[in-house]
Amino acid sequence: MSLKVLPVAFTGLVWGHPEHKHGRRWRPQDRIPEKLDTYREQLQGVHLAELYTLEDRQQTAELLKLAAEADVVLCAYSELLASTWAATALEQSPVPVILHNMDNYPGAVMTDVYGYLHSRGCDARLALNMTELAGMIAGLAAKKRLSETTMLIIGDAFPSPSQAASIADADLLQQRLGVEPVLRSIDAFMGAYQAANEGAAREQADAWFAGAERIEAREAIEPDIVEIAKVYLAIRQMIDEAGANAFTIDCRDWDELTMEKFGRFYGPCMSLTTLRFDGIPAACEGDVCGLLGLCALTYVSGLPAFLGNIGRVNPDEGWIAVEHASAAPNMDGSRDELAGYWLTDYQNRGTGCASYCSVPAGFDATVARFDRNLKSISFFTGVTRETERCFEVETPHVEDFMHRCLIGDHHGVVYGDHSPALRVLAESLGMGILEAGKGS
Repeated sequence: MSLKVLPVAFTGLVWGHPEHKHGRRWRPQDRIPEKLDTYREQLQGVHLAELYTLEDRQQTAELLKLAAEADVVLCAYSELLASTWAATALEQSPVPVILHNMDNYPGAVMTDVYGYLHSRGCDARLALNMTELAGMIAGLAAKKRLSETTMLIIGDAFPSPSQAASIADADLLQQRLGVEPVLRSIDAFMGAYQAANEGAAREQADAWFAGAERIEAREAIEPDIVEIAKVYLAIRQMIDEAGANAFTIDCRDWDELTMEKFGRFYGPCMSLTTLRFDGIPAACEGDVCGLLGLCALTYVSGLPAFLGNIGRVNPDEGWIAVEHASAAPNMDGSRDELAGYWLTDYQNRGTGCASYCSVPAGFDATVARFDRNLKSISFFTGVTRETERCFEVETPHVEDFMHRCLIGDHHGVVYGDHSPALRVLAESLGMGILEAGKGS
């Protein structure tokens, strides 16, 4: 569901008597309709309620009633002589408050009201401009989407058998984030895979081949691709049954099981690629903390995100690599069909199917992960280097990230600098922020 934003304005007695001959000529309240139009145009994924205008403090009770039905109160205007009772009214808001005057001109009244709210420890923020406001809204919207996330986890995840830095306590997900985990066994998944429709699997396999820019090791992939498509069909079936909108699988256990049973690896890499294209954050190895980073980046950006290992680093040249065998080929959100990736066998094993994408140079990128105790979000921002597969992100803070901010293996990557939204998300969840280059 979209974030419900309640815009409010505090008017009442106007200072400066603009109706008098030598009174104030500028009427800032006249700009409110224009501001509301800007909000509608530039704030993505929100439901902007009708403006509620308060003319005196007696309307506070009605404001609080409306605020209880919203997710955020957005103060778009306050008259000077309304500031004291506006501050006490906003202090009682049951939801976060954002104040926004004009771009890069917070003004005397908004700074006064914010100063009161900040000193009182209220959940309030002052947006200096539309860019900051959009970041604040994105962070709060991501918090709401996390609380509405149902995470399907196939196999062991608490703890993950192959991810030491992932969360070990399923109850923490609901307690701290509101995320609902749904666990299904590898044995149950095997049953769904074996029951998958052969014809539908062949159609999916053909579509994957058709969307590939090139195919390497075709002789290794072709014997497995239909079975791998059946893995995808089983995953989709279980996602639908669980009503899930995020997914991870203990693919290491699945690897061992299929190699033992069939002598082949029917890996889920292309399944993860396809799910991400469809807007479902999807991670490997039962890594819930990596998946949470993927969710957060998808939610704040509205774009598909990639998940990979922290691989090579080069402090001298200033870049960090994030590498994996499951591409996210629509990271700029421009594609209508799943395409633009290339395929090869998994880890040169002569079996399985891995997907990769080339990455162009010059894109802003954000890399993030949640820690295993759900007490911190770690992230850094940078600019992509041109590569044939996976990511190399340039940052001047390689050492700071690796020595102070590193909290695990898998990290999500998304296009754009979303650090403002991640700061707000962490603060709103009561979590710490490990941001490379921003250490004490």
